[in-house]
Amino acid sequence: GLSSPSSASGWRTPHGGVSRYATATSQIGTLEGLAEPLEPEQQPGGQPVIANLGPREPLSSLTSEFQHNARFGAKVECLQGMGYNGWRRVRGDGNCYYRAVGMGLLEQTVLGHGPRCGEWTDAFLEHLRAVELEDSAKRIAHEALLEWLVSLRQDTGECHRAEPRVLTVLNAVGQGIDLALVRALRHITAAFMRSNRNTELTSGLPLGELCGLL
Repeated sequence: GLSSPSSASGWRTPHGGVSRYATATSQIGTLEGLAEPLEPEQQPGGQPVIANLGPREPLSSLTSEFQHNARFGAKVECLQGMGYNGWRRVRGDGNCYYRAVGMGLLEQTVLGHGPRCGEWTDAFLEHLRAVELEDSAKRIAHEALLEWLVSLRQDTGECHRAEPRVLTVLNAVGQGIDLALVRALRHITAAFMRSNRNTELTSGLPLGELCGLL
């Protein structure tokens, strides 16, 4: 994930390296599969392959890690010029895109301290509350996610202490909150794509037609 002073987005790191996002999209008519997170892979003994989310690191560490790749270094310099100053490692298990976006949303909302964080948090929670799940276990996990986010919101002014707690919860591989957040974001994404299937993108193709070509 790449982060500005108050935001994060993502790069995925399957084994500690960094690569561009690889997001799986399907045709508009078969987006149901998009709405479910992939089950986490584990090593023998149930140990996770890699943490879901790493701590924030300075962009300088990313430059050092790829010091022999001039092209990549130029991209990092470009990001620095745009105001980005940090990044996070994100577990590349198929849920990486949604996990990275989710952490970025948390940084901008319940973990944020900007003048519009409250407004953005309300909007985020509104979208989450609109998610409908048929499976009772998934509904329970979703309710737990909402309760957790509301509790984080009440910790306004304690962001420096809240972030470590957030990472602890989201790094519990295969547990409810992490997968509930991924699932919710997949549902929100699928709903947006359905409702905007006729919207033309910069390529000139409608969103629905583009998804059908992927």
